[in-house]
Amino acid sequence: VDKENWWTKKRAFIPGTAIPGPPMVDYTVDGTCATGKTCAGSCFEHLEGGEFSIRGIPGDLLYDNIMGGDSSYVSDEKFMTAVNAGATAAEASSGADSSYFEALKKWFIMVNSKVVDVNVSGASKQGITFEASGLIPLMYPSNLGTIKAKPCGVTGAAACPGTLKSTDQHLFIYKPVNLAGDNSLIDIDSGKVTVIGGSNSGEIDMSTTEDVKISGITNTGTVSISNSQGVIIGGLPNSGAITFTDTITSFVDVVNEEAGTVTINAGTYSTYNTVNKGTITLKSGAKVGGHIKCNTGTIAIEKGATGSITIGAGDCQGTVTNAGEVAITYESKTEYVVSQSLTFGGTGVTAAKLDTTSGKKAIAESIASALGVTSASVDIISITDASRRLASGHSRRLSSSVQIDYTVTVTDPVARDSAKTTMEAIATAPATNPEMDAIVEVVALEAGIEVAAITPTAEAPSVETVEPVDNNLDGAATAAKTSAVMAVVAGVAGAAIVIAAA
Repeated sequence: VDKENWWTKKRAFIPGTAIPGPPMVDYTVDGTCATGKTCAGSCFEHLEGGEFSIRGIPGDLLYDNIMGGDSSYVSDEKFMTAVNAGATAAEASSGADSSYFEALKKWFIMVNSKVVDVNVSGASKQGITFEASGLIPLMYPSNLGTIKAKPCGVTGAAACPGTLKSTDQHLFIYKPVNLAGDNSLIDIDSGKVTVIGGSNSGEIDMSTTEDVKISGITNTGTVSISNSQGVIIGGLPNSGAITFTDTITSFVDVVNEEAGTVTINAGTYSTYNTVNKGTITLKSGAKVGGHIKCNTGTIAIEKGATGSITIGAGDCQGTVTNAGEVAITYESKTEYVVSQSLTFGGTGVTAAKLDTTSGKKAIAESIASALGVTSASVDIISITDASRRLASGHSRRLSSSVQIDYTVTVTDPVARDSAKTTMEAIATAPATNPEMDAIVEVVALEAGIEVAAITPTAEAPSVETVEPVDNNLDGAATAAKTSAVMAVVAGVAGAAIVIAAA
């Protein structure tokens, strides 16, 4: 048996289910031998290693179930066109490219699996290696093994599907949970990669030369990014260790927590609205520019680092050692705080269900995506129970509802105006607004009820301008660059909603 195609032949590729160590048909999820199984036998029943490749060749999961021999396998071109056009799920799946999105939905079903490593004697490591091209979406993967992306069409690898090249590969990972473990690894050395939401407590290594976009993931593990000349990091809270080497990177709304370390070895880096509470080290060869909103931690600039940055004044100056050639100005920037209240009515909608760590994070991410900002810009102020009376014949009955108060804080006037305009549209027609629809879907998921059971309402937004004590910074160039970066991050985040609902 070709164990690289074992899942297809055994029909044991189970969507959304944690897969135990091999032999998969013999072991339970916790790694113990299943009732009535001997947990020994031929290669067909027991696979040492357990690393499975998904490629675009006959006999493979991708080829047999998605491509069907058709060389026009789904690239990311139509997908990204829909994203950049701001298409809704309905528009993307019912337009001229409906067959494309139908193929994409099948692909979700086939690869939406959780890969695990069971640390039990006789149960070896599990992993998926993507050695194909085109768009490869992984939705909600939970990983304790390995997820890898390798190039196709090179010596020793499978041929690329159709006319696609290895550089056309685009691994799209939506809300991963990369768990802590000795073998927990997401390893990308080929193609483009986009990671939206989720968390990382294990290891992520991205050495691809293609574009890397990461938004909203909570990192407590180890991340290494090298070689890519198109990296965007947005809305990322970091309490782990992140290293950059020889990249061109833009940071937007990144928070480096007290336990977090960021090491920049070489390359070009621009930052906007970054907060540092931990340690940032700029090594020789690093060129930096932009604005650090607040530094209460340590920034160590070593010999050979160059560029210019502004850092918040007063209590936000922090500790900075500068042995390089980086010009530093301590100045703060004006902030704009846009506030709004949303109400979601319906039986089963309660604050107890929504006001959780995961619930607030999911709601904040959905609001950020709807408004075109990063999730770090959104603050859920409160989630409270309310009630309203509904007519029922000659009587009136109470229906539960929840009010969510939130703010969006930005320093870019363009981002402020864009968010305010969208919030006004939500308040004007909450029942038919597509941005509100996306938020309602998340609320329904967290509450465990149907979307149709929820009636949304919204108040008009208000804007507060918070002036700094000392603000002589001309941030026009930085703001213009950041607006473009934030648009890309928001577009990619919105894409996850398009695909998931298509």
